[in-house]
Amino acid sequence: MVQCDRVEIQIVTKRISVVEKRLAAIGVTTWPKHAGLLVTVCNQDEAGRDIPRLLALKAKLGIPWVGVSAEPLLGPIDFTNIVPPDRYEMNALHGFDFDQGTHCERLDWIIVGGESGPNARPMHPDWARAIRDQCAAAGTAFFFKQWGSWMPLINREIDDPDWRRDYSYRYADNDRTRWLNLEGGRGFHGDRFHIMGRASKAKAGRLLDGVTHDAMPEAPHG
Repeated sequence: MVQCDRVEIQIVTKRISVVEKRLAAIGVTTWPKHAGLLVTVCNQDEAGRDIPRLLALKAKLGIPWVGVSAEPLLGPIDFTNIVPPDRYEMNALHGFDFDQGTHCERLDWIIVGGESGPNARPMHPDWARAIRDQCAAAGTAFFFKQWGSWMPLINREIDDPDWRRDYSYRYADNDRTRWLNLEGGRGFHGDRFHIMGRASKAKAGRLLDGVTHDAMPEAPHG
């Protein structure tokens, strides 16, 4: 990793707490300038646990850019209101620590994707939209990777605003069609009711509201 300085490297980990120990074990004392670090989180609780550690490492080791791989995204995440287990919240997109009342390091990149595979759980479209909008407001690079094994079929507020349709036949809630609300609950009731359908990754694609999002963080020069 250290010697391949002509290649931009993306390091993704689910165990941010052991990064420093692993670096010491392989004899790395200085973080390479051609490498960025991402942590994988799936929901708000994991974000609150791991993002403060990631930002602390960015400051301590001088990591040129850091990010989050929210894949699979299994619940809503507000990156402007990250709540660590033992302190007040922080805004990880704008870089402000409310616990200390000071500016801090910020996230440079967020990747969002749905789950794939035979046991995949659907991602509510509004979870991805909300993160897209948070990134746009903060100027943070946003990359929508995939819908995974589920794709949106019906958005009730747009496709059936008067709630007149009967979904119990063609779109019955089963293993191939999922009724999903904003909180991730299954069933007809709840905010922002969507119907998701099973699909191959190729068919589901990676368009979010008809747009491809493939922004990446700027690599430092020199």
